[in-house]
Amino acid sequence: MLKKKFKKLIKKITSCFFFLIYPKVKIKNNSYSINKFYKINLIKLSNINYKIFKIKDGRVFTNAVDDAAYIFKNFLLPQPSYQYRNSINSHIKNNITLTNGSPSFIKKIEGNVLSLLSGGAANNNYGHWLTDVLPRFYLFNKFYSIKKIDFFLVPNYEFSYQKDTLKIIGIEKKKIISSKDYRHIQANNLFATSHPCSHHPEKIPEWSVKFLRNTFLTKENIRNNKYFPKKIYLDRDEVNLSSNDNIMQYKNYRLLLNEEEIKKYLENIGFQIIKPQKLRFIDQVKLFSNAKIIVSLYGAGLSNIIFCRQNTRIIEIKSIKAGNEFLKISKICHLRHVQINLKPLFKSDVKQNGIMKCSVIKIQKALKT
Repeated sequence: MLKKKFKKLIKKITSCFFFLIYPKVKIKNNSYSINKFYKINLIKLSNINYKIFKIKDGRVFTNAVDDAAYIFKNFLLPQPSYQYRNSINSHIKNNITLTNGSPSFIKKIEGNVLSLLSGGAANNNYGHWLTDVLPRFYLFNKFYSIKKIDFFLVPNYEFSYQKDTLKIIGIEKKKIISSKDYRHIQANNLFATSHPCSHHPEKIPEWSVKFLRNTFLTKENIRNNKYFPKKIYLDRDEVNLSSNDNIMQYKNYRLLLNEEEIKKYLENIGFQIIKPQKLRFIDQVKLFSNAKIIVSLYGAGLSNIIFCRQNTRIIEIKSIKAGNEFLKISKICHLRHVQINLKPLFKSDVKQNGIMKCSVIKIQKALKT
């Protein structure tokens, strides 16, 4: 209890200190014009309007989790800024800078910076990196040239898939700034884009999927993919949790209680058990581009079905409350997608999660469908 109070006190003192350096921001309203310094360019793709933002001498502060505030002078700009609450982008009035300020020293960048910050799980989730972060390159390139950008602000740059994908796109390491290291930057020109999925995974657009396929599914990248298996089961590597006696403590995880039984059945009919999280990015592309049947529990690894060939069969095991973003991807890529919807054994606080049990019979039926 004392530890929590001490932390709150330190946080409050820190905020007060930085308020002295950077005055409290206020939301820009329509009556205050800064159009000379803040430009918004519109792009229409798949009947949806997207925006490219250019902020002269703009700054961006992020807590590297759920909030990012794009600021000109002391005005908080509502449209490029975001503030996730309960996995939903809430109203700008909830942005953390309005109460806590921007408690981090500014890193001033000479030149043009493109922000790829996406919030939420984009920092450390493979699927959100693919669908929330990378398509911003395509959006930006529809109006400006990537060549005019001196530095790229990314949510994170510690995982191999982040390094590999940026390298393939052609972004040099020396041009990358991670928000984990620099939470508050200012640039001569700060650029940002609309969220590619409008902050909803199920709204992943066709242009975004095509961009990822065209960028990574090249002949050079999938050379020698024939050495990868045709029938695969994606292992989330959480079997140790499901065998725990006190299973209730994991009710907010995503677990299949009888996963070992499922694996044995699938192995007996020619499936290979794969842990995609252990593979380098390009090997994941090869694996999925070669597969004919994929069975998996709902999760980030299934984002790789973007790289599957037409008519590949996908069997997705999921909680009844989990989203349908992978079904949407399958429709775009013309895959044969079957969902096995399960009710969690215990109520989970995270709607897409839960401890579940999937009978082998359900998988047999799905394979026959």
